[in-house]
Amino acid sequence: MLFNRRFFIIVFSVLFIGMIFWWQKPEAAASAMSRGEYTFNSYSLVKNYWKRLDYRQFELASEMTTLKARRDHVDLEKLLTEKPLLSIQKVSIELTTKKNIFLAKITLGSVIDKKQENDYLVNVEQTEKGWLITSINCISGE
Repeated sequence: MLFNRRFFIIVFSVLFIGMIFWWQKPEAAASAMSRGEYTFNSYSLVKNYWKRLDYRQFELASEMTTLKARRDHVDLEKLLTEKPLLSIQKVSIELTTKKNIFLAKITLGSVIDKKQENDYLVNVEQTEKGWLITSINCISGE
């Protein structure tokens, strides 16, 4: 029984699972989720902002905005909380001709609601905390 192949498979499986838990500490995972690479890259900030909204992590998404952009954020949060089945199905982010202004084409939809496509102009600025969103303006849709 000591040299049974099933025994070795179980032992190696338990060993590898233990290594994964040892390697991935909860503090590292939480800090990576809340403050990832978006502080160094404006494109990543905009991409992560929409991802956090889709995951309903509104507090984390709110931390990516300045006080001036919080009103726009609250409107998006209200839209997503009023319709719990609504999800962001597609995000396309393009850099505009102006520096640090992105055009985000968002496709919203759910099982009961029809698809709606909205275009947002997202203005991003460098601060001492890293990149932050200063405004989110809906230019088409809604």
